[in-house]
Amino acid sequence: MSTDTELIYVADPMCSWCYGFAPELERFLADKPIPSRLVMGGLWVGARVQPLTEQLKRYLRHAWGNVGAMSGQPFTYDILEWSEEWVYDTEPACRAVVTMRELDPTAVHRFFNTLQYAFYAENRDITDDFVFASLLEGYRVDVDTFRLTYGSREVQEQTRQDFDQARRLGAIGFPTLFLRRNGQVVPLTKGYKKARDLQRTLEVLAG
Repeated sequence: MSTDTELIYVADPMCSWCYGFAPELERFLADKPIPSRLVMGGLWVGARVQPLTEQLKRYLRHAWGNVGAMSGQPFTYDILEWSEEWVYDTEPACRAVVTMRELDPTAVHRFFNTLQYAFYAENRDITDDFVFASLLEGYRVDVDTFRLTYGSREVQEQTRQDFDQARRLGAIGFPTLFLRRNGQVVPLTKGYKKARDLQRTLEVLAG
């Protein structure tokens, strides 16, 4: 395969299908020589941010049940007992991933998975920047540096640029995985897909 090749994964830490997709993506990427890049999609940001209403709780319970049944990923539903004052805003978690990408790019995929597990399996509030500090154990990033970088204008702007890039790529839902090869970008999947099916698609596209 051409050296001018990369995989671009567009996702959001608070996207349940991205969480369900995580084991399949990990299997697919294992031992592949193709570099991969993680772009934050911004599932619910800006005007799409919404409070945790009873209607949203019903929607999430149904959606998470489907994801868990399809993927086998563990879900805990205590979040759905939280007050309606809590707001489903995915920008803080996306910015936390961008922060890790800035400080230790080699750990960004693992940190993305850490955030997902903390939210869906442990029901920790990853819209709260104080929670991120407790998730840094095992990473080569100290808490003070993370907080300083997370709050910087540069990282806020980089996060917005990720959202813009996701839209330019045509990632209107998540997870979306693209193959960039010789200047052309094509999707390997728009949505959940098994690793074996991703591999078949890659082989077809690679010729």
